Amino acid sequence: MPPAGDSGIHRTAPDDAAAATAPARWLLGAGVDGVVLTQTGALARAVVREAAERWRGRELAADPRALLDLLATDPGGGEPFDSAVAAAVIDRLDAGPCEHDELVAAAWRRVELEGWRGPDDEAPTAREVSWVVRDVLCRGEAYGVLERRPDAGRSRFGRSQIVLTAVGKNALGLDQEGSVDLAVLVFEAQLMNVRGVRACIAVEARQHLTALHDAIQEAFGWWDDHLYSFWLDGNFWGDQESEFTTPETPDEGIRTADLPMAELDLAPGARLGYVFDFGDDWRVRLTLREQTRGDGGSYPRVLSRTGTAPPQYPGLDDE
Repeated sequence: MPPAGDSGIHRTAPDDAAAATAPARWLLGAGVDGVVLTQTGALARAVVREAAERWRGRELAADPRALLDLLATDPGGGEPFDSAVAAAVIDRLDAGPCEHDELVAAAWRRVELEGWRGPDDEAPTAREVSWVVRDVLCRGEAYGVLERRPDAGRSRFGRSQIVLTAVGKNALGLDQEGSVDLAVLVFEAQLMNVRGVRACIAVEARQHLTALHDAIQEAFGWWDDHLYSFWLDGNFWGDQESEFTTPETPDEGIRTADLPMAELDLAPGARLGYVFDFGDDWRVRLTLREQTRGDGGSYPRVLSRTGTAPPQYPGLDDE
């Protein structure tokens, strides 16, 4: 594994990275220069432009290794549930080639184990999990992280085997033995509204700020039904330039929390301000305690709690 602070992607030969990221780099170039769309509207110009802006356009298109590093850290597309499914897919592929159904089974076990629920409080169905696995595979193939290969033991009409590519393993931080060893950020989360209430939470560096939000929600027993923002300057309601807010409804000019933690380049001791529910104004001070290596388990994760957080809606409880 590379030393702390080194993603390991620089071991990938430039030509290999260029080949793996060719489709994504084409998309980035199209987003900057514009393309002629077909009458079916298969690729919306606005979508391409947004992708180019979000992925730093020409800068990343000109640096295949950096682009591969960024793409490989986001097989779930930034959605918490999709990221959990993607983690199960990567873990299963790390053990060796397999078919689509095996990946769905592995993802289904992860979903059941972690107790995922939808907005209606119903567990996702096997069909829904299969759809997400399909999306993860499509994304992984487009990124050059995985590929489908014919099964040599079957006829040419048989199902293909899905495997991680060599550059994909490198970018995902898989060592030569194949075990997952990804960077994990450990934060102390202090609830500023109530004295003595804090938690220790951990997220993978490849996960998005939205995953850190999910960990805070779990740590303090909140329902994810309000807006929130992070401020990298450590303040509450601080500088707009340092604000990252709820992805669904951002104000114009404000970046969203839908980006990988690794892009923030945080060092131990860094402080973030977090506000949840802009009406009740729940405030959490986040301090990065360390960057360590994962144990192969699921993230984000609440490592410990101190004190008892008050109810999110005390008025309703009193009734």
